[in-house]
Amino acid sequence: MIEGSNIEGGVYTLSWVGAGTASVNGTAIANGAQTASLTAAANVTVKFVGAVSKVQFELGSVATPFEQRHPTLELMLGRRYYYRNTNAGQGACRDGLGVQRDQRRVLHPVPGDDAGLSNIEFGQPLPHQRGR
Repeated sequence: MIEGSNIEGGVYTLSWVGAGTASVNGTAIANGAQTASLTAAANVTVKFVGAVSKVQFELGSVATPFEQRHPTLELMLGRRYYYRNTNAGQGACRDGLGVQRDQRRVLHPVPGDDAGLSNIEFGQPLPHQRGR
């Protein structure tokens, strides 16, 4: 899901590396092809089946070379949605039994949150970490 605040509206181009197939808002799209005109500020669902990498969804009708962003930038962008305090001595909370827990909280609603990340409470493991 691409959050609507990132959609200016108009035609977008989707490109990727790999043999996977894709759809945008439920409509199949070829690699390097354009979407129908998208509504500004509306969430967009992009789904892939199969192996893909170097995915790029960009405004306009031309697929440009893949933009490799610095990992620090990716981390900063991800922190808009999630934060985990891993500093055991500072800021961690303790439950009534004195057990130290990580503080986990969602900073912004996650669009298309099928994994339940928006409902994480302090001290709970993430859905993919439960049962460890």
